[in-house]
Parts: sequence; structure tokens; C-alpha cells
Amino acid sequence: MQEYLNKKEKEMLVFLGEKYLKYYETQIDLPDHDFDVFERRPIDLVQNILDGLEIRDYISFGRLYVERGEPARFVYLKEKALNLFNSEEFAKMKEEAEK
Repeated sequence: MQEYLNKKEKEMLVFLGEKYLKYYETQIDLPDHDFDVFERRPIDLVQNILDGLEIRDYISFGRLYVERGEPARFVYLKEKALNLFNSEEFAKMKEEAEK
């Protein structure tokens, strides 16, 4: 089945991939989350994008996120993400994200 990622998901994967390719660590620390306001309510877009990537099996969260429900402070990269970061398709994804 073809997988369709939106622009924000691709940007997040590029961010994670660049960190991985620099340090080769599978646990990536995340910056503090900012909330955006949509329809007069705060939305944590970063967390929502990460949740989508977890559903697609690119990342997993640490135990504290699951137990406490706090914003994720780090993520673990899964095999699917590592395969993407080491592929030629990742270079294309980086080019698209930079546009």
C-alpha cells in the first residue's frame, strides 16, 4: 500500500533523520513544544505530528509519555525510519522540505 505523508510529517522526518545521520543515535531529544491556536483553542501541532508518525510505525515514545500523557521529550526511531534515513528517497524528501 502506498504511504502518503503530508508536508509537516515530512518536515518532522527530515528533522529526525538529520539528527540520526549526525549522531547515529536512535533516541532523539525533542525541543520544547509550542502550542498554536486554532479556532480559539490551543493545539500542540508537534505532538499531533509525532502521534501520526507513531501510528505509521516510524517512531515510538518513552514510557513516561505513555504513563503520564505529557508532551514527548524524546522519541525512539524504529526500523522503518532507519530504513528511510539510509535510502535515496530521504535525500529527495530533504530537498522537498527545503523548498
